Amino acid sequence: MKKIALIYISTGTGGCSEVVRQIAYKLSLQHDVTVIANNELRNYFYSTKFSFSGVHSSLINKSYFLRFLRFIIRRWLDKDYFLKQKLKVIFNKNQFDIIHLHSPFALSIFELKWKKESKLVYTDHDAIYNIKIKHHFNIDLNYSSFLHNLKNLDGITSPSERSLKRLIKLTSPSKQLKYEVIRNGLNIPNKIPNRDLSSIRAIFPGGSNSIKGLNKFIYLLESTSVELLQDIGFRLYILGECEQFTKTYINESWLNPYIIFAGHLSSMDYNKILKKSNVYINFSESEILPLALLESLSHNIIPFVKDVGAITEILSKDENCIIVSEDSFIEDFKKLKNINFLNNIYENNKLISSGFHWDKISNQYSNFYLLLK
Repeated sequence: MKKIALIYISTGTGGCSEVVRQIAYKLSLQHDVTVIANNELRNYFYSTKFSFSGVHSSLINKSYFLRFLRFIIRRWLDKDYFLKQKLKVIFNKNQFDIIHLHSPFALSIFELKWKKESKLVYTDHDAIYNIKIKHHFNIDLNYSSFLHNLKNLDGITSPSERSLKRLIKLTSPSKQLKYEVIRNGLNIPNKIPNRDLSSIRAIFPGGSNSIKGLNKFIYLLESTSVELLQDIGFRLYILGECEQFTKTYINESWLNPYIIFAGHLSSMDYNKILKKSNVYINFSESEILPLALLESLSHNIIPFVKDVGAITEILSKDENCIIVSEDSFIEDFKKLKNINFLNNIYENNKLISSGFHWDKISNQYSNFYLLLK
């Protein structure tokens, strides 16, 4: 049994917290696990199987102005002094076998002196080529510190082979680094429902923050026509928080009758939406392997997605999904009219989610830890 610290400190919406929670729960069946994460996520991470330490207020769901104001204050006050003091106390009181960081921000503020005899691991959940973009999700990221700590890791994992290769290029070539592709997982439903493909009921999870791609998708959808949307019986459910600008734009456009703002949903309501949907849309520029994609696959919902992260590593174009290009959007969108084409994808995907069960994923992490000698 190993003593493991999983660190997930987010400056955004905490979108990968479900990944970390599932990993923590499954690992806690074999190891002594402590989750160190945002105070706001304390109730979310509540478990009798593993312990939790809350260390950071991320201003989740606060305005961009407040995030930017905090960014200025932090730079003036020498970055994350108070957060680091809290982390210092935790690492002084505890000796971990494995310290496993699960966010770019956590890696950027980590101090190597806390490592002591521990093995330091980083799992990349965001597309590394976006790590320097100054959007509100990583406005706090100290990139030089991120790179410095990246060169001193003992292990790196990523859900995507190509993202892992990008990370490895940034590490120290002289260090004996262990690395492995470990996908995200999901809880597979007992029964996959049958789908009616005669009309398109699409979901767009994640709302409309700048890197989810909703605004880009809406602009492209406007290049289609009323006749096409009516022909396929199109309805789009936007799940999660949606910026007022995006709501106003849609409400004033001809697309308004075809789009429903579902907002934040309980697990029960989310499952109801999944059961009546047949197309999953992802235009994200950052997520390597979204849980929403895996959940959609487990319910045999057809992915209509951009080629980002691990998506085309686990799915084949026109066999398991529709890969969308901005240059050929209308052509790609018209594929939703072809019932035979959609049925082929539907049949091909019936068993694809079975390879992503959380038990398998946690065993991969446990085996990876054993390699860090």
